[in-house]
Amino acid sequence: MYHCFIHFYLVGLERDESEALQEMPAFENFVHMFTESAQPDLSLAARADVILADLRMDAETIAAALHAAGIRRLGHSPELHRPRGLFCAIGNCSSCFMTVNGQPNVRVCVTRVKNGMRVEEQHGKGVVVT
Repeated sequence: MYHCFIHFYLVGLERDESEALQEMPAFENFVHMFTESAQPDLSLAARADVILADLRMDAETIAAALHAAGIRRLGHSPELHRPRGLFCAIGNCSSCFMTVNGQPNVRVCVTRVKNGMRVEEQHGKGVVVT
């Protein structure tokens, strides 16, 4: 007989949604564990087998706001000056680098938009900000 352990990570869910999921009985030979957080946490997500997220978070990313406004080109490649748009959408590449409030190399795919932000196309490589 086998046993299967499944770790669920619940992000930003309402209390009643979270409770309903946790009260559901597991299938035979399955054991469920639940971890919750209001905002995404990469360390928790890395340990989970299943991630359930409420995508109606407080604010969307700068890239999502630009996309919703019809702006698909986020910049140009530094050497060949080819148009760049959203590529990985998880902050691992440099396709979405833009200058935000005067700071270069901001990854707009993972940075939350805020009222009054000044977002500009970045020219050149800038200084990598970690």
